[in-house]
Amino acid sequence: MGGEDLDDFVIDDIAAGASDGEENSGDEGGADDSGAAAAGASKRKAKDEKLKKKKKAKKDAAPSREDGASMTTLAPSAQAAMLLKFLKQSKVGAGMTDVEAGDIVRAELFVKPPKGSDADLASLPGRLRQLSPAGERRKDVAPGIFVLVPSQERGKAVSDALKSLDPIKAFGSHPKVKKLLIQFLASGKAAGARCIVGTAGRLAKLLEGGQMSPGGVQCVAIDMFRDAKERAILDMAETREDVAGILLLPLRERLRAGDAKIVLF
Repeated sequence: MGGEDLDDFVIDDIAAGASDGEENSGDEGGADDSGAAAAGASKRKAKDEKLKKKKKAKKDAAPSREDGASMTTLAPSAQAAMLLKFLKQSKVGAGMTDVEAGDIVRAELFVKPPKGSDADLASLPGRLRQLSPAGERRKDVAPGIFVLVPSQERGKAVSDALKSLDPIKAFGSHPKVKKLLIQFLASGKAAGARCIVGTAGRLAKLLEGGQMSPGGVQCVAIDMFRDAKERAILDMAETREDVAGILLLPLRERLRAGDAKIVLF
């Protein structure tokens, strides 16, 4: 074998060996990369599955509009359970444990719907009158009956139905009306009033601002009326927050002590 042949052989052999080594090395690196990619994909899939399960559990726990539509005719225990579900969807409710919220909203606080009739506006005055007798009202506190409505339009219909209770109207949206209401409450003319009908947001602000005290509240009536879009007071996030803000904050002690009842109509 000549020198050129030897040189060629050595050079070719080394080149072939280097080529084989590179290819083998590349194969091993590719396998490692492939394994890491597969592991990463598996982790992402597991994370996505966990997130899907979490979202499904939250969705299953959340009450539907169909659930809310039937609340007025349910037994007190079912009404309490359903209202708690809605309240737990609010920011205030979400910050409480189930035990804490359940200690405030309990079945024994709910007034059973009239037997053989719908829990509608026609039956409401009589039901509320029994829960807050006029002779038991003190003069230095808020009205004994809080009626929470979803809108100004609905407030007019409800206050007309409760005219025998001479309700204070707290649902006008005009700034002048709001100002006059605050002045009226501060003047003492509202002392001893038996009933106030208002949007949940307005009543919440009056309580927060100190224009009304929760100390004499004997009953909270929540209007479950559904509008043209099939929405009720607990379906909409904003009004649900207001209802939760009233029941779980200023009225918490009254409800916890059993001094106030809850009526759904």
